[in-house]
Amino acid sequence: MTVLRIDNKKLTQFPDISTMENLTAIYCSQNAFKELPPLPASLRFLICSYNDLRSLPPLKHCTQLTHLVCYTNYIAEMPELPPSLRVLVCDQNQIAALPPLPPLLEILICCQNLLTALPPLPPTLQTFHCARNQLACVPVIRSRLMDVFCEGNRFGELFDRIAVTYTNPADAIVAYHAIQKGRDLVSMELSISKRLPCDVLSVIGSFLSGNRGTGQLATLRSCIEGIRWEQEQRQREQEQMHLQ
Repeated sequence: MTVLRIDNKKLTQFPDISTMENLTAIYCSQNAFKELPPLPASLRFLICSYNDLRSLPPLKHCTQLTHLVCYTNYIAEMPELPPSLRVLVCDQNQIAALPPLPPLLEILICCQNLLTALPPLPPTLQTFHCARNQLACVPVIRSRLMDVFCEGNRFGELFDRIAVTYTNPADAIVAYHAIQKGRDLVSMELSISKRLPCDVLSVIGSFLSGNRGTGQLATLRSCIEGIRWEQEQRQREQEQMHLQ
C-alpha cells in the first residue's frame, strides 16, 4: 500500500503504519486524532485537517514531503519542515511562531493563528495568506507575488491608509515598504507598479498632515513631500517633451 485513505471515519486511534515503508500519501482528515504516529521517510502528502491534533510528529526526515495540509486543529507548535515542502496550509490552529520556511515553498496559508511575526518568506512563494493573526510588522514580499490575503492584523493606520488605494494587497505591501524606506525605493522598478502613484502619496500626505510631531512622523512627512514633488516634476518634464 502506498496511499492510506481514512478520511471521515470518526477514528480516535491511528492505524499501525510501522510496516508501510513505501507509504507516499496519508489522507486522514475529519477524524478525532489527537496525535499521529511516526511517519515514513517516503511520505509526499500529509493531509490531516479537521482533527484534534495538538502537535505533529517530526517531519525533517521526510525528504520527499511536498504537501502538508493540517488546518483546523489545535496545533501550537510546528516541527522543523523538510526542504522539499512546496505547500503548507496550517490555518485555524494555535500556532504562535512558524519555523524557518523551506526554500522552495510556493503556497503558505497560515490564517487565524496566534502569529506575532513571520520568518523570511522564500522567493518562490506564489500564494501567501496570513489574515487574522497578531502580526505587527508588514511582511516583506516579492513585488510579483499576486495572491496575498493579510487583513485582520495589527499593521497600523499607515498601512491601512495605503491598502484602501489598492485592489491587490501585494501592491499595498510593496508601496508600504517603499514609503517606509524613502525615496531610494520609490525609484526602483517594481513589477507590480513601475512607480508609486501620486494618488497614494496624496493619501499618505493627508494622513501625516494631522501629525505635526517630531521624530519619525516628521521625517517621513518630509520624505513623502519630496517624493511627491519629484514625481510631479518628472510628469511635467515628460509633458513638455511631448509638446516639443
